[in-house]
Amino acid sequence: ISRIPNVTMSRPGIMGYYRFNPSPVVSLRASLMFGWLAGKDSNKENDALGKARQAEFSATVNQLSAAFEYNFFDYKYTAGKRGHRLTPYFTAGLSFFNFEHQKVSTTDDVSARYAFEFAIPFGLGLKYRVKNRINFNAEFLANKTFTDYLDGVSSYPVGTASNTKYLSNPLTSDWFYYLGVSVSYTFYKINCPD
Repeated sequence: ISRIPNVTMSRPGIMGYYRFNPSPVVSLRASLMFGWLAGKDSNKENDALGKARQAEFSATVNQLSAAFEYNFFDYKYTAGKRGHRLTPYFTAGLSFFNFEHQKVSTTDDVSARYAFEFAIPFGLGLKYRVKNRINFNAEFLANKTFTDYLDGVSSYPVGTASNTKYLSNPLTSDWFYYLGVSVSYTFYKINCPD
């Protein structure tokens, strides 16, 4: 609903991931996330469209992602490697997600808003190796979707013919954002000297 991220509508989520470090510069990650999304036009000041539309929604989202991480500094992810214990990183990838609305104020047909979609997640993060095997991570991800139905506010509501009164911009699709912190455990083996 909002054109920019609105922290007042933040909702909880949980993510589990597996990260593979082929080098100190690049990491590969697979993740599974479950979370809630919400939005409300009444939370936006100085927005004439929002005040007139008065849309509101809440939904659950399940997301499976594959991404790479580029570490700006060589990351010392194990005790035997050279590099930095702290590094910012850029991440990008591809995700497959589904969503189901719990509440949509722009239509009575909530069941029609269930879908499987693709998204492009990308963002910035910070990782820090606390101990030999314990890492702390913080990151912000933006998810560019290819659907205009995530928030229940579409150019043409599901089940209706084209209408001259748009609910949203017909040329844009929806986005959702993730801001989180995590702790990870590094699995590695110590090679015996020859």
